[in-house]
Amino acid sequence: MNTIEFSKAIRSYLLTKHPRVYKEKAPATATFPYITFNLPSSSNTYPSEDFTLEIDIWDDKEDTTSLETLTDSIDGDGDALNPTGLNIKTIVSNGLTATFYRETRGEVIDDDPRINRRQLRYRVRTYYKGV
Repeated sequence: MNTIEFSKAIRSYLLTKHPRVYKEKAPATATFPYITFNLPSSSNTYPSEDFTLEIDIWDDKEDTTSLETLTDSIDGDGDALNPTGLNIKTIVSNGLTATFYRETRGEVIDDDPRINRRQLRYRVRTYYKGV
């Protein structure tokens, strides 16, 4: 499976929600708030492949209102016909079709007490053209 194209599609979508999006880790000079994402595992479910997608939203403000708002924007309303975010969304890009199903949403306690973080975890079923 082409994980490069899949990562590009995820990043492109997240950039519609926020201008600072990084794969795996943000640079030390990153300005808050920002988003990171990673694909820690996948399962071969031929003819598809199921990925786990983790999206972390980071901020250094004590008031978490904007952090929660950004998290809501990424996740959306879960409407099956016209979702406003990733939950229940299908993305088609460069021969790839990916449908996102949220598994968890939670608060993550960071080692640095000044940092607030939220995490969205999705199961993503992907199909590639020609498979």
